[in-house]
Amino acid sequence: MTFRTLSDTQKRHLAGLLEMACQELELTKTQFEDAQSKYDAVGRWLDDADHLILADSRIFSQGSIRLGTTVKPLERDEYDVDLVCHLLSGHASMGAAYLKKIIGDRLKANGHYQSILEEKQRCWRLNYAGQFHMDITPSVSNPRCANGGLLVPNKDLNQSMKPSNPEGYTLWFEERAEMTPYVMAPGSMGIRADVEPLPEQVPIKGLLKRIVQICKRHRDLMFKDDDTGKAPISVIITTLAAHSYEAVIRSVRRLADIDMVYEVIAGMKLHIQSQEAATGIFYYIPNPTTDGENFAEKWNTKRERAAAFYQWHEAVLRDVEELGRIAGLDSLIEHLKEKIIGPEAGRVLTKVTDRMSAARNAGILLASPSMGVGIAHGDPVRPNNFYGS
Repeated sequence: MTFRTLSDTQKRHLAGLLEMACQELELTKTQFEDAQSKYDAVGRWLDDADHLILADSRIFSQGSIRLGTTVKPLERDEYDVDLVCHLLSGHASMGAAYLKKIIGDRLKANGHYQSILEEKQRCWRLNYAGQFHMDITPSVSNPRCANGGLLVPNKDLNQSMKPSNPEGYTLWFEERAEMTPYVMAPGSMGIRADVEPLPEQVPIKGLLKRIVQICKRHRDLMFKDDDTGKAPISVIITTLAAHSYEAVIRSVRRLADIDMVYEVIAGMKLHIQSQEAATGIFYYIPNPTTDGENFAEKWNTKRERAAAFYQWHEAVLRDVEELGRIAGLDSLIEHLKEKIIGPEAGRVLTKVTDRMSAARNAGILLASPSMGVGIAHGDPVRPNNFYGS
């Protein structure tokens, strides 16, 4: 076990630091409400169209903002807000270009949206400068999907459609996120005033979602200077983490949260399917909620992407494991800043230092609940309303 030399208190403290760090990666309440307001406005504008196909539509979110795994972009990049416009009366025979044009024409009819509109290969993007960009992807029902999936434009072929199922994927991911790990019984909950206290009680999002956030931010740091597009995409990280999390949970091992973080990340590569083909290894990471969507399809034409994933996976394992070898809060925070979380980790140091100072000044015993990343204590997280309902 990677962290076997650490005491229960040390493990709880490490998990607590990661929890606090992940909270620093979240959208602020103001950012969330601003995105929600703009999302609602776009939805109303599309829904009020006279076009028969567009008038019979529904819009909802997909991706990290719906899954609760959003991380702040590094430096000055903008948040992604990914939306799907489900054209209920549309069908694939109309062609992806036509379905996309219906949405684009409606957006162009609004002077404000026209001024910030950008056409992408398979969607329309509204650029809210300095805040976020909102991608709106057209979709139609997929009659061949038993799970109620959709067809969306294929990125490389303008007229073709490919399977997807964003709502089904969300349900699949949430089912795994709600699985409760067997957590090792903690040691004494009392902490002397001269011992670094656990971070104070704050809302807990859940272990799987925090692991995904950790992995995504580590990837962003590792590939921040790489403009080749080979960084592992978020849906691959999210899918493999969810598969691995379920496997670790079902192994019925009693693990502390920090051990769970490592074990889940370590197991991610075990859920990549591959086989030898004439052109080399064929990689397959299927969408678990619909047939015909391979999240790793680009790995089979751009081999450097597969290599980049394995390089990243080795690095994130090494950097998480290193947390168990570092002594001292300052050194831990520095490692988080450089390798795992980024500059936001500095704010964690400030918060912990302030709490330590207050505890020492009071000279009292602190009795705090375990602040493990995935333990189900604390206030409920603000609900995500990007559901189109």
